[in-house]
Amino acid sequence: MKHLVVMGIFVSVGGLPASAYSMDCKKAATNLDHLICSDHRLISADASMGKAYSLLLKSAPDAAVRNLLVGSQRRWIKARDEAFGDPDTLNNDQTGDAYAKDDQREILLNAIQQRTRQLNQRLPGNPYPHLVQTVVDQRTFASHFSGGPFAGVSVSCEFLPQSGQYSYGCFGTHFYQHNDRVCSVSIDWASGRVSEVRAVANVVDGKPKLAATCRPGENRCSSDDAANTDLPGWSERAERFSGDAVRIYEQLGETALAESDPEMPEEDSQKWLQSCLTDPHYPVNALTE
Repeated sequence: MKHLVVMGIFVSVGGLPASAYSMDCKKAATNLDHLICSDHRLISADASMGKAYSLLLKSAPDAAVRNLLVGSQRRWIKARDEAFGDPDTLNNDQTGDAYAKDDQREILLNAIQQRTRQLNQRLPGNPYPHLVQTVVDQRTFASHFSGGPFAGVSVSCEFLPQSGQYSYGCFGTHFYQHNDRVCSVSIDWASGRVSEVRAVANVVDGKPKLAATCRPGENRCSSDDAANTDLPGWSERAERFSGDAVRIYEQLGETALAESDPEMPEEDSQKWLQSCLTDPHYPVNALTE
């Protein structure tokens, strides 16, 4: 996926990191800068997002989590500038027509407001905002296992056109390691829908060797899939492995992985991952546990 990155002109607010900057319209230079500065609603929305981001940083329990939040916001800004850096090139995905200026402003306003809601999100009963709580939960779960060189997370994010609007989506793979077992969950966007691939690998001669893969919805991956009894189970032969999983595991270990990511969507994965990481025979018992 190739993009042209067009960074805006920003001024620091209260000494916050670069990704907390708010628009300085006196220094507007790019088409995106001028579009934001042409609408008081966009200027106000940008300021509200900066405030939400500032409060989110203050909620971080330690410097490592704070750095992940900084990286997350920088990633959003980069994705925004890639998607909307030249607003005049935006086309309606349904009609193919170019958007009028008013439509461009609405698209950008919705994107900023969507991000602000995400920064502010806090689920009932959780002590932290959602983005912070996600990292805390990932850490807590990973702490039950040995970890290792193949543990970590790789995430990418982009704006996806959907029915005349753009939604910010993050997708990737989280690898967990316990001794010589590596289990992973991959979330991706394909053909207009979210897809998931689960994978099991064993470390052999210092390298992860893929042992089985499963696609929930296409395969019956656990005993919880009571409604899908007619679907095949895990694929344990190399010729039936998910092509995406094969590619991901061929590259695993080539680059360093982040320990956690606040935008890795994997809330429902812990049960099967627990079994996968601790049962040496998994996924043989996956459908009977």
